[in-house]
Amino acid sequence: MHYFIYPGGNCGKSVAFLIDFLNDKLKCDNTYEFLNDYKLEDIASDISSKKDSLVLICSYKYKYKLIENLTKNGITYYKDGIMEFATLLNSYLLKKYNPYKTLALVLDDYKGQKHFGNIQTIMERMGYSVCRLILSDVYSYEKGSDIVICQDMLRYLYFSPIFIGTGSHHSFVSHYVKYIRIFSSYYIPNFHSYYHTQSMIDLKFYDCLLGAGGGALAVSCETIYKSLCEFFLKYGGNLDNLLKLGYPSLDSAYLEYQKTEQYAKDTVIVLSLPHKPFVDSIISSIEALLDNGFRVLYKTHNGHLELREIEENIVKRWLDNDKFVFYTKPNISNIELRRSISMIEFRSSMLYTYPLITGKPSILLQPSKEWFLENKDIKDNFYCDSLHIKVFDNNQLLSVIYKLQNDYDFIKQREEKIINFRKNDAYAFCKGSDKIANFVIGYLQDNKVILDSIYKGGIFSE
Repeated sequence: MHYFIYPGGNCGKSVAFLIDFLNDKLKCDNTYEFLNDYKLEDIASDISSKKDSLVLICSYKYKYKLIENLTKNGITYYKDGIMEFATLLNSYLLKKYNPYKTLALVLDDYKGQKHFGNIQTIMERMGYSVCRLILSDVYSYEKGSDIVICQDMLRYLYFSPIFIGTGSHHSFVSHYVKYIRIFSSYYIPNFHSYYHTQSMIDLKFYDCLLGAGGGALAVSCETIYKSLCEFFLKYGGNLDNLLKLGYPSLDSAYLEYQKTEQYAKDTVIVLSLPHKPFVDSIISSIEALLDNGFRVLYKTHNGHLELREIEENIVKRWLDNDKFVFYTKPNISNIELRRSISMIEFRSSMLYTYPLITGKPSILLQPSKEWFLENKDIKDNFYCDSLHIKVFDNNQLLSVIYKLQNDYDFIKQREEKIINFRKNDAYAFCKGSDKIANFVIGYLQDNKVILDSIYKGGIFSE
């Protein structure tokens, strides 16, 4: 069969991948080409007259508009390519895997898949299979041996009864699949009360957590669990969907850091945030630190590569300074973490994970004091006393940095706060991967009767 893929966006690319994938696995000889709007009229007659050919519509959102375009041009032999090849893939995977002993991972973060921790290794060690599905837009950043799909294919996949990802896919997966979301950030910085109104926060929370019926969420710590409970109770969410499973990406990060040799602390890590009103404060802080002899590592925002040109313009003024480092790698090395005195920024999730990995507090830059006078009733929903130190100006910043570098009693006091958070607030610290793997295995074992109704003579038996 020769397929015309229409159109050739992320879903079309996913279908093309699956044609090649299934050709290889099932020893088929299907061919394809991408069909674009601009040439549809020119080749419509050729398509209609071609034997053993089929147009694959590859957009869930614009499906009926595309059908209209095809019929207008006399093309009546077409199929939903997303459903067609997702269904074929599902049939293949049902034969390959035992659904009672299989987990599906949805690789959906273009910054990397570290948030799954060691889940796959642990599951496979315990005799379970893990199938890795990667979204087509992420695949362009991270090519590998994973199976490429688009988000709209998830609704046709049920070869495993449990899927885990970092994105908000709960409204896309099959109703017969349990989806667990692991947040890609320890905290949820988009919801910081200083920079969003309560209505914005509620709208974002609802869309992210409860939209289309919600789904299960892996919660990292008790503090965040309590805030999510308040929101769920307010908007009718199911508290059973809040799973105290921890944050698996910390597992190996913490252990690898512990293996790294000690270095003299001489560096302040500044996280890039090149947006108004933050950028002026960030520049001022860097100037103060450099003027006082500290080494500054400016970490770019790799989650938003479109900001790189702005970041490069910001740092031009310091590139001749030997104590300034423009750091563009995705992850900060353990040597740099060892050299660091602290990390500073306004609202990044890294202000949570940095202390938990290194045992050193983050410095939370604050808006101006005038801002607080105008907005005195707003409660800070981001600050954590155990992990953060607030500073309002450069004098306070320098004072705290000197103490974190030289004052043993102050260093010890702050370290004890972090140790206490790891023990009493963080869920499954350094054991998040184990916790999630055991949850998945328990779910598969405890729901055997339900799974039987799906896979053995039930709705989806083949």
